[in-house]
Amino acid sequence: MLITPDPATPEGAAVIDLAALMDALQARTGEWPGAETTAILSDWLRRFSFAAPTAHTTQRAGQAWVLRRWDRSCEEVTLWSDEASALASLAQHVRTHWDNVAGTDGVPHRPPADDRTAVDAYYGPEDERCDEDYTLRAYDVLRHGDTARP
Repeated sequence: MLITPDPATPEGAAVIDLAALMDALQARTGEWPGAETTAILSDWLRRFSFAAPTAHTTQRAGQAWVLRRWDRSCEEVTLWSDEASALASLAQHVRTHWDNVAGTDGVPHRPPADDRTAVDAYYGPEDERCDEDYTLRAYDVLRHGDTARP
């Protein structure tokens, strides 16, 4: 199997240049004399860097909040930039479905104005939730950074 270097890449162009240098040496001397071949290869290899890649470190770039809400008919997962926004979205949902719980087990007939209070009243204690529930968790958003850069 022959490999065809791509002249559009720096590596491919370098391989093509080396082939031309070696062909010129062959045409001039009828062979590849060791000293001249070594000189050509030495100059050619200087075009490359054989340094190990720069190490990357994992850095915390922020935080994302994942809200998972489910009931008998659906499951929804949404991503939020902060806890307050996720909680406000969940509170909007419970307020539109408030009739499902209003007046039962001490739940007021009208939803509370405070988002956390509305969510807590709607869903009730964790050990009593059956068909409807939610989770809200924060996760670190990570990125890889170059340690050589400031």
